[in-house]
Amino acid sequence: MIRKLLATTAVATLIATGAMAQAPAPAPGQMTTEPAAPLVKKAEGHLATNLIGESVYNSTGDDAQKIGTVNDLVIDTENRIQALVIGVGGFLGIGQKDVAIEYGLADWAERDGDQFLVVETTADALRAQPEFDRKAYEPTPADADVSEVKPATKEDLDKAPAPAEGNAATESAPAGNSMAQAPESTPPAAAPAPATPPAAAPAAPSSESATTEAQDDTETAAIDRSTLTERPVDQIKADEFVGTTVYGAGDENVGEIGDVIMSTDNSKIDAVIIDVGGFLGLGEKPIAVGMENLSFMADADGDLYLYTPFTKEQLEAQPAFDEATFAENRDITLAAERAGFDFVLSQVKWRGYGGPSRQWDVSLESFTLMSALAAVTSRIRLYASVAIRTMHPAVTAKMAATVDDVSGGRFGVNIVAGWNKFEYAQMGLWAEDDYFAHRYAYADEYLAVLQKLWTEEAVTHDGRFFKLDDCRSWPKPARPLPIVCAGQSDDAIAFTSKSADFAFVGRMNDTAEKLGALSAKIDAAAAAHGRSVGSYVLMTVIAAPTDAEAIARRDHYLANADKQAIAEWLRASGQDANRIDYDRLPPIQQTFMGIHYIAASYAGVAAHLDALADAGVRGACFVFPDFARDLDDFIANVLPLCRSRAGG
Repeated sequence: MIRKLLATTAVATLIATGAMAQAPAPAPGQMTTEPAAPLVKKAEGHLATNLIGESVYNSTGDDAQKIGTVNDLVIDTENRIQALVIGVGGFLGIGQKDVAIEYGLADWAERDGDQFLVVETTADALRAQPEFDRKAYEPTPADADVSEVKPATKEDLDKAPAPAEGNAATESAPAGNSMAQAPESTPPAAAPAPATPPAAAPAAPSSESATTEAQDDTETAAIDRSTLTERPVDQIKADEFVGTTVYGAGDENVGEIGDVIMSTDNSKIDAVIIDVGGFLGLGEKPIAVGMENLSFMADADGDLYLYTPFTKEQLEAQPAFDEATFAENRDITLAAERAGFDFVLSQVKWRGYGGPSRQWDVSLESFTLMSALAAVTSRIRLYASVAIRTMHPAVTAKMAATVDDVSGGRFGVNIVAGWNKFEYAQMGLWAEDDYFAHRYAYADEYLAVLQKLWTEEAVTHDGRFFKLDDCRSWPKPARPLPIVCAGQSDDAIAFTSKSADFAFVGRMNDTAEKLGALSAKIDAAAAAHGRSVGSYVLMTVIAAPTDAEAIARRDHYLANADKQAIAEWLRASGQDANRIDYDRLPPIQQTFMGIHYIAASYAGVAAHLDALADAGVRGACFVFPDFARDLDDFIANVLPLCRSRAGG
């Protein structure tokens, strides 16, 4: 299974019918993907939150080295920044030494839109300065031993000892787009996340590739494995793994361990995260590799060496490991906003499907995530998903009104009726198995209560599923919040046409013509209620320069599908009468969870999207196998080819 983007499906609309008008701030029914104008700062200066945590480099050149990280600021009595507190040395923040330098010694530099701090000195010069003593700025006894806190000047740094020969900083300055890599993200499909890269034993690197760069004896095949002894994994502590260099086929340095994945009971290590590629720490891609594909060795001094049979190229071809961080979702959302995408929508998931890929086992809470994204975006619309079995409509009403206020009126709600018995039963929220039969009746009453709470002074309701007595909910949204619902069963269409504004549709084998007919069916059902509902195809996109490359990538996912996670998905599906036959689906439908997909050249993907628009489909909601990388690729190579882009 491909691990879907855990925190958010980050689906973004692309296409629109030619009749749709373009507007600076699109209404809920309008779409636009016209690339946004370049972002500009409207005020001089920098936010303190952008300074703390910023990397510090020693120059602006291509060979610039990272020498530390801003850990704090010192504000003088006139409320001016007096000094930067820079953490230097250590590993992953452990063992760092904090030193203070005059703020004026730091300059901002920019490269390809990325800003970074530059202090023209060395890491050794920083380490030579007195350690910054925070106690000087905290209440302490009068006789407390507190060090001098005068920040280092340029003269202090210049007088520091020269760096020891062979010392080198560990990171280089940003080059080009430095967006953090984000997870693979699609249906529970292919490429494994604690990876089991291709099973075939990889060939050793060619002699040509082996001589293209200068060889470092500590980083390449110059290490004599015959001098090493095997170290049993159960004798290695988890914290010993982090930072260990990993060698691949031909003893090539392929990366280092950035983290480990523990079993659910924390009794053993299931996989390691190898940071592959990049340059001196920038642009690395985290890949999860199962322990069965690793061999641990130690030298006479006890230093660890880790070997895997895979080449660097094979590892880099794997989707990035995802632990669903806000930073990843923020970067993806901002990239989508810059490219002119219309909205992002986060899924709601309370239980995943496990397996080596840990399919959907980790996910950020949907409303909280959207609220955080609302604070860092300005135009793109944001949809959170609510699993209606888990939250009372009065709670959802207040949360939604709050996020809409944070976003400045850019928020909407995806109503998830819910079908996975195991997901809700684990919390005691599955009281009856006949919920499968009446879930859309439940959803209809839920939404009715929700909309009353958004519009009425007080709500008294005595229904089949909910009872409210003079219930108050403030603040109210300033406008009717748009509602999304997924599903194309008769019950789902009846609910959507009556109550929702957008419908997510699309099964794997649906053609553009079938999806157009389904869109027309939903439109007709909505018209009977005097409404209009926009249909959007939920689809996985695998795009490449050629059809053959895209199909090869799809087939790679199929060959490496997480069968354990698929089996758990099928077990859960078997509880639902509408999904009981999923175990008889072909492997490709099981791997991609049965949703619509396209694997084709850039031109082929664009043509398919145009065909959907021509058939009357309002838009498309995208899922990508490797979200950050694939989204960038899509923006650069598919969007320009789509004639159906709104305004295009």
